[in-house]
This record gives sequence, C-alpha cells and structure tokens, in this order.
Amino acid sequence: MAKGGSFELEVAKKLSLWLTDGKRDDAVCRNDTSGGRATVRLKNKKKTNIYMHGDLKHSDDLAKPLFDLWSVECKTGYASKSILKNGTKKVTHWDVLDLLDSRQKKPMVCSMWEQCVNDAVLSGRQPVLIFRRNQKEVCVTINLNYYLTLCSYFNVPGNIIEAIIPNIQQPNNLIVIMKFSEFLEWTDSKTLIDMRVK
Repeated sequence: MAKGGSFELEVAKKLSLWLTDGKRDDAVCRNDTSGGRATVRLKNKKKTNIYMHGDLKHSDDLAKPLFDLWSVECKTGYASKSILKNGTKKVTHWDVLDLLDSRQKKPMVCSMWEQCVNDAVLSGRQPVLIFRRNQKEVCVTINLNYYLTLCSYFNVPGNIIEAIIPNIQQPNNLIVIMKFSEFLEWTDSKTLIDMRVK
C-alpha cells in the first residue's frame, strides 16, 4: 500500500477510537480512490454523494454524523527532490514557514489546504486537513472561524499556529494548525457532533 494509503488508515483508526471512546477502531475508513471518484463524477456533471469527497468516510452509521460535518483530507510525506548541477540530490521538506519565505509559486501547505477546501465546499462540509511531515507528528488544520466556535465549547488548547492562506475566499483563508493528538484530547466527539456547526 502506498504511503498515503497507510496514513489514511492510521488516521481512520484514530478517529474511530476517538468517536467510540476507545471501543472500536473500524467506524471510519478510507474513501474509494481517496475522493478521486467524486472528482471524476463532477467533471462528468453527475450528481455526487457528499461522502465521496475527501480521503475518509464513515464505515459505520455511528460515525456518519461526523462526516455530515467534516470533509477530511489526509496528506503525508511530500518532500521534493531535485538534482543539483554537480549531480548531488537535494531534498526539500515543506514547512508552514513556506507561507513566508518559500520561492515556490504555491507552497505545498497552500496546495493541500486548497484541495481540502475545494472538496469541503463541493460537499457543503467543514474542511479538515490532517497531515504529517516526514519524521514529524500528525497535525490538523481547520479554518479560524471553526476553531473559534470550538473554543466556545471547549477550553482553549495550548499550542496552535495561525496563518493566512492566499487566494482562498473567507472564511477558509484563515487557518489554525495544531497537533492532531492534542485536538483529539481537546475536543469531545459527542459534543462536537451535537454542535452541528459546519
């Protein structure tokens, strides 16, 4: 299985355990072709089930309320490799700081968030990007408005990064990034679902 597929399974398991208070690890699963089927159907102007968008979906009805709210995109890896003039290989690891100092036309974090937002908008749900850089911990990205809404239900968490993503419409141009493990500890799945805030 490709690196991205195994990461999707890892995230699906963590979300399943979070939703079921540690009782089950199979309530969430990978989406067919990681949401690619929805893209093809939309290009052919076919009506598309909202759960086809994103990388994850519910595999049990008890997880359906979460996926009524969220469109989840999972990303991992994405180091870029280039060959220098002297023949040596150079590996560039992407970073949130690329928003400030990257020479790329569109930094990797922007591309990932843009894809996540596009799927969420098409399916009328909240964009949730879960990513892991190479050799780092898993992080989650949500828009600032959604984060502030969550703060009114849960105690404000510790470490977060706020950023502005250019060329995306409000409210999704303002994002908050935090550790995925801290997000799962910070929120309670039942309260989050009961909020019904998209």
